[in-house]
Amino acid sequence: MDSKIPRNYTLDSHIVGQSSYAARNTGIRNTDSDVLAFVDADMTVPEDWLESALETFQTHDGDYMGCNVELTLPEDPTIAARYDHHTGFPIEQYLERQQFAPTCCLFVRRTVFEDVGLFDHRLLSGGDKEFGNRVHEAGYDLHFAADATMYHPTRNTLADLVKKDRRVGRGLCQLQRYHPDRYGRPGVPPRPSGLKSPESDLPAKDRLAFGALSRTLTGVRGLGYYQEYLTGERRTDLEGVPRLES
Repeated sequence: MDSKIPRNYTLDSHIVGQSSYAARNTGIRNTDSDVLAFVDADMTVPEDWLESALETFQTHDGDYMGCNVELTLPEDPTIAARYDHHTGFPIEQYLERQQFAPTCCLFVRRTVFEDVGLFDHRLLSGGDKEFGNRVHEAGYDLHFAADATMYHPTRNTLADLVKKDRRVGRGLCQLQRYHPDRYGRPGVPPRPSGLKSPESDLPAKDRLAFGALSRTLTGVRGLGYYQEYLTGERRTDLEGVPRLES
């Protein structure tokens, strides 16, 4: 039987005018656990998931681990849902190619936060990537737990996909604004990763539809990027990457 992740502690970051990464930092500071697990509220997991994931983490003497994520389709999926199911959450590729795992499925040892700092609370999106890249650059191993599977519902409308990709585009510009040495200076968006390209073994109808959606959403990310570039401002009221006292 599958079960929802319990909401034992929540903080609505939008109410306090801060990012989701600021909320995660608050959670980190309010626990003294040696290992911290990050999940999204809409994730579903098997009942023994936490024990199994922790065993994998400890067996590999892990410092940073991303879990496998499978997307679940509704009974009568829309083209948007099918596209999201086909392209969403390739965690192993994220770890191998971009050196990060999303915070919906992430395990991190506390000593890592003490060493490299917390999440960058100034970012609207991309804070999981920035943190993972920082962990990788510090010399820690990034592990993929293929046998610790979590389930996430698909985004089922074009509006949902557009909302996400617009936010991602804004986050790409913010990554450059706050971390130009790593991501380049604002003005030219980073090249797409290629993870959204439809696979060649799809039926021709789906391949054409997914290809059109991919190009459209790439454009949406570009619009989000330039929206942030033209209208966004550097947060001067916030310090840089916050530290965690050991």
